[in-house]
Amino acid sequence: MDWREQRHPRHRGARLAPLCIGFMLLALVLTACGGETAPTTTPAVPTRAATTGAPTTGAGSTTAAPTTAPSGMPTAAPAGMTMATTAAAPATTGVAGGTLTGGFNVGPGGAPQQFNPLSVGAGYMWLEKYYSKLLVYSDTTFTKLQGENAESFTASADAKTYTFKLRPNIKWHDGMPFTSADVQFSMAMAQDPTTGSVLSSRFKSVQEVQTPDPLTAIVVLSTANAGMLDSLAYLWMLPKHALGSIAPKDLAKNAYWSMNPVGTGPFKWSKYVPDQYLELVANDAYWRGRPKLDKLIDRYYKEPGSALIALRKGEIQFTYLTADEADSAKKEAGITVLSGPSQVTNYVSVNLQDPRLADVRVRQ
Repeated sequence: MDWREQRHPRHRGARLAPLCIGFMLLALVLTACGGETAPTTTPAVPTRAATTGAPTTGAGSTTAAPTTAPSGMPTAAPAGMTMATTAAAPATTGVAGGTLTGGFNVGPGGAPQQFNPLSVGAGYMWLEKYYSKLLVYSDTTFTKLQGENAESFTASADAKTYTFKLRPNIKWHDGMPFTSADVQFSMAMAQDPTTGSVLSSRFKSVQEVQTPDPLTAIVVLSTANAGMLDSLAYLWMLPKHALGSIAPKDLAKNAYWSMNPVGTGPFKWSKYVPDQYLELVANDAYWRGRPKLDKLIDRYYKEPGSALIALRKGEIQFTYLTADEADSAKKEAGITVLSGPSQVTNYVSVNLQDPRLADVRVRQ
């Protein structure tokens, strides 16, 4: 047998199947000293208040109000996370600038150095800093959806047609416009298992994506699927102009993902040093407005315990903790641990390629 870990999409609303919700712990230390350019600094980390628009439902349709939530770190810990701050860093100052360095991919919720958003089932907290989706959950209970790159969306009465109106003037990080052709392309890549997509089975009922104009994408299903909107909340938008010439089978492990991939998120790719860190910089053209942080740096650690050591030294300001680490960190000055239920599911997978385990009598 082998241990597998995957982010639980449904318990942000409705993922694969009812599975146990675990707990994970996240630590974030905010300090009041000035920002530096080196990845090991501990600059001030300003935060920004967030306001999200909850979806409303009408007869035969579901529409989502546009969001006004700014980018950057949340001011409250979402469900499934544990965050930590120091008392020295006011949470509402709104001061711009600085670098946040952390262990964003430490622990079971992480996917360090796995950059293909089609093939990863974890590490979403980091990926969403530079990639975007049509929809996102707007509450910490993961029960309400709102538009991200979609300004609004409606569902037909028979739940077989979903129409998305895209936000105008969204740009990819390379300056190209985001259009319905990108939605169509993203769905095609997610449906194709040869790309390494972990969502291909969830989009089997998608018959086509129509693109009547650059700002309208219509997802047509062959059969009604009550979980389709939830699935779409995990469909990363991919640039057709950058990836369309690559054969789907060559996307799974393509060098593109670790060179300079483009998204439409609040931060964009800047510098990657294998086995050390990945640096993102603020996207000045982000549709919600430029993030208040100048940079985000994700440091890699071979041993999870090393991230806590780095946190204590002030080398990073953010990491995930195990339950034992959290108990210790709670007693330390300068670290505040915030905990909550996790969206990470830990499970045991049976290797059916092993002839011993292929025998159903053994598994029983």
